[in-house]
Amino acid sequence: MTNYEDLKDTFKFERLPLAYVNLDLLDSNIESIIKAANGMKIRVATKSLRCREIFDYLVKTHADSFNGFMCFHLEEANWLLDQGVDNILVAYPYFRSLEFEKITDHIKLNKKISVMVDCIEHLEVLNEVGMKNYCHIPVCLDLDLSVRFPFIYFGVYRSSLKSEKDVEKLLCSINEMKHIKIVGVMGYEAQIAGVTDNNPFQKLLNIPIRILKKLSISRIHKRRQKVVKLCRDKGHDLEYVNGGGTGSLDSTTLDYSCTEVTVGSGFYSPTLFDYYKGFKYEPAAAFALEVTRKPKNKMITCAGGGYVASGANSLDKIPKPYLPTGLKLEPNELCGEVQTPLHVKKSAFELQIGDPVFFRHAKAGELCERFNEIILLRDNKIQAKVKTYRGEGKCFL
Repeated sequence: MTNYEDLKDTFKFERLPLAYVNLDLLDSNIESIIKAANGMKIRVATKSLRCREIFDYLVKTHADSFNGFMCFHLEEANWLLDQGVDNILVAYPYFRSLEFEKITDHIKLNKKISVMVDCIEHLEVLNEVGMKNYCHIPVCLDLDLSVRFPFIYFGVYRSSLKSEKDVEKLLCSINEMKHIKIVGVMGYEAQIAGVTDNNPFQKLLNIPIRILKKLSISRIHKRRQKVVKLCRDKGHDLEYVNGGGTGSLDSTTLDYSCTEVTVGSGFYSPTLFDYYKGFKYEPAAAFALEVTRKPKNKMITCAGGGYVASGANSLDKIPKPYLPTGLKLEPNELCGEVQTPLHVKKSAFELQIGDPVFFRHAKAGELCERFNEIILLRDNKIQAKVKTYRGEGKCFL
């Protein structure tokens, strides 16, 4: 277990704030995720890591378990391909982009890249680029797996491909496009993978959410299986069928139509992953703030900390004091842009001005948008300092 005094000593000569990844805990998470994948190949979600050195570490240490990367932006994908990364699925479609031309350059060099689509507009712009540059653009159909119950829409508003009939209609359009090649299908079960079901901030909802998840799984699998069969019956030779996320590994791997599962956040295991009933990973990533004030007895103030996660506003999106134990956010201020006040309980380590306080972010990759580098620890010793996307001067969204 990580010890506050050891961490404090490790970082005693480092500037604060800082972000770090504990490689020992990261290794534990990698092993647990590979085991949970049950032999299914894992595609790494880059948005949840946002550090090329971490990508390399995953692939080099467990090459047989991984199958490429899932990017969140065309510009990001082209940049990674330029850096020697290969086998990329761009998970989100774009229409007004200057990056399409560059994609064709990589395709002509036999790089593996495919682009997500779910409507005719996406296909038209890609087909035009392919025609102009004399190549076929590999695409992946993004299948919506949200489920409707009476009075409840359980899922996210993502793809327009909500049924087998929607997919069939799009396939007819693709037949007329000579520069499009379907290579994959993705069905991301967001309501399973991304919705917490053991959340202390929504206690009354946890049991209904578990029930809805259980009722959704068989419907999700059947919809994905039917679409995969349809694509193959129509003559499309699929290279992969992608599904899932960290939060749905146990169910996605039971779907025989899937050939791979996407995982990202589970490697760092931010605080949102504390709120799932079915699994538990180690807190591999965290950040440290400096104690700069003691405004009153049993209270300290840290510099910075307002790294609130995206999504619906709720208390589970706020960074959480991690070490030392016995610290509590001030509910009227929470984590602020330039300061974060904390109540100190008797059980906490005796903190002095200049000491670090360690926090965990609610989400994984978003932490990297706040820091230029991540410090890598091994056996509570600094092993290396590596650049984040931000540290490499990259901001894609």
